[in-house]
Amino acid sequence: MELYGLVTLVGVFLLLALEPVLARNPLHHPRLDRWCNNIGLAFTNELIRFFLPLALALVAVDGPWQAFNASSLGLLWGALLAFIIMDFSLYWVHRCSHELRWLWRLHRTHHSDLDMDVTTSFRHHPGEVGLKLVLMSGFIGLLGFTPAHLLTYVLLHRCFALWSHSNIRLPEGLERQLAKVLVTPRVHQIHHSAWQPETDSNYGQILTLWDRLFKTYLSPDQVPCPARFGLEDFRSAEDQRLSALFAQPIR
Repeated sequence: MELYGLVTLVGVFLLLALEPVLARNPLHHPRLDRWCNNIGLAFTNELIRFFLPLALALVAVDGPWQAFNASSLGLLWGALLAFIIMDFSLYWVHRCSHELRWLWRLHRTHHSDLDMDVTTSFRHHPGEVGLKLVLMSGFIGLLGFTPAHLLTYVLLHRCFALWSHSNIRLPEGLERQLAKVLVTPRVHQIHHSAWQPETDSNYGQILTLWDRLFKTYLSPDQVPCPARFGLEDFRSAEDQRLSALFAQPIR
């Protein structure tokens, strides 16, 4: 947990320092208000992320309900298998969060941010965070993965969440090469477009492989920078207040 927290803090402060220098898009809305709202959600969500997955995984290890015992693979192969299965599974969880209306009501809090920077990575409704962690932790327990198997993916997932949401422009050639394999900021900004056909694309967490395989990938070479971010139903100042974000799923 200490390592996870350290990676998060270092990543946030590093990207916040780089964003004004390497900004990809201009920010159109008050930064302080957005940061307060997003970080307000982060406090609740990070508590859930810290304690719930490990508690459920520890309960699930060596249970009679296991379909497979990944601990028999050893640390290296178990971690590699966990990486592939987790990234594949989270692609589908993310995609279902757009395609199933009741999940979208929770997930749309993340998409209602009117600008996009590293703090957007924290903007998730606590109900969505708790539900997804219960589902994924149960799945992890079913396969018998240990916390040691999951550590690499958990840390990489946090790094990529911060990086892919950041307002940082990479050299065009470098980003094009990276996007062949990895979710880059420019790839993920398409997913946060206010235009739904672009929003319903690029669901990948770390790898772009799954989007390419299941035909949901939109390349930055083919799609221009989104005209604007956010959702058309939640653009007023009142919609962006922290209290409104907590209430958003039932509005």
